[in-house]
Amino acid sequence: MSSFDRRIEAACKFDDERYYKQYHRYFDVLAQVHSVVETINGAQMLRVWRGRKFGPGASAERRERRLFHVTQDSFKRYIVPPNPRIGKAIEENGKELLIEIDVYDDHRDGLKNLNSGDFVAIQNVHAASTRQTEMQVLHGGGASYQRGITTVPVDFEHEAFQNFKKKVEAVLETVAYDENFTEFQQPEEVAENHVDEEPQEEALPRGVVLRTETCDFMDMELDNWPEGPPKTFAEAIARANNSRRPRDPPQ
Repeated sequence: MSSFDRRIEAACKFDDERYYKQYHRYFDVLAQVHSVVETINGAQMLRVWRGRKFGPGASAERRERRLFHVTQDSFKRYIVPPNPRIGKAIEENGKELLIEIDVYDDHRDGLKNLNSGDFVAIQNVHAASTRQTEMQVLHGGGASYQRGITTVPVDFEHEAFQNFKKKVEAVLETVAYDENFTEFQQPEEVAENHVDEEPQEEALPRGVVLRTETCDFMDMELDNWPEGPPKTFAEAIARANNSRRPRDPPQ
């Protein structure tokens, strides 16, 4: 058996029902490429799926709360954009179908040559964690550590691979193709389309420093009042004693 065959053989043994048990462990996985994304922090994420949700179900909610997924806030750009049908499948079924792998060092070199829809065998993915977040990582080191990303030809004659391929394709056949599918907006589009959530406050009339529903509170700098500076000392005293003006009730 060639080294290529051994890599595919090992990746085909991935058990979907034990995915959430892969904690601080290394695993091989066979999957289909969804996309490759660069995040605003410079990470390059290989995003793959297997056409189904993972198990065990009892651990899913707890693990997914901590697992890193690319969001609009962390997205910078696509290195490889998603095929609209694959993207739509994730949109309809949930991001928990995605395995998002932070790819390091020499493994990044080949990411741009991948296509959404390619089948890949990924060796020695590390289920790592920080204090707040869990993530899947493909560390550097290449062949010396038996790590890597291997593209599998669609006509590769291996029973387990062909069975997996048919299952993924069967799921995709149930998804309508949407050529206008959009997962993330580019950052400049987000800025252009941004709408302030809070309405802009109405400018206060001249001389008013605070407005409530019933009163205007006037500036104690009397020269700023709409009537202009007071003409006499008595007028100044009168204004100072009446700096709160009732407002007309709304019609």
